[in-house]
Amino acid sequence: MPFSKEVFGRHFACQRCGVTLLVSETYDRALVLLSILLSFGLLWLSGILEISSDYGCLGFALSLAFGFPLAFVLLMGIVRIVPSFIPSQLVRRHNTHITTLDLGRTN
Repeated sequence: MPFSKEVFGRHFACQRCGVTLLVSETYDRALVLLSILLSFGLLWLSGILEISSDYGCLGFALSLAFGFPLAFVLLMGIVRIVPSFIPSQLVRRHNTHITTLDLGRTN
């Protein structure tokens, strides 16, 4: 199936059978982790983390205040670029605590 941005929506369905498909939670989490690592890497390369380390707790708060908004901006680009190189795995449903712990069995 060719990549399209509708894959990340809630109502994406298979074109042949009509089954609702979702992007794997692991793939979503990997993209978020990649954006966070890139943002703090960029802050480190730019020297902002070194400056903020001189101020103790205030510096830590400043690095978070710059890091997470930058991670969000990077995530917007990563979501559009990475799936064209590494396709996402599509699943029929996300695991919940009921399916993970196998509490749905009746025997």
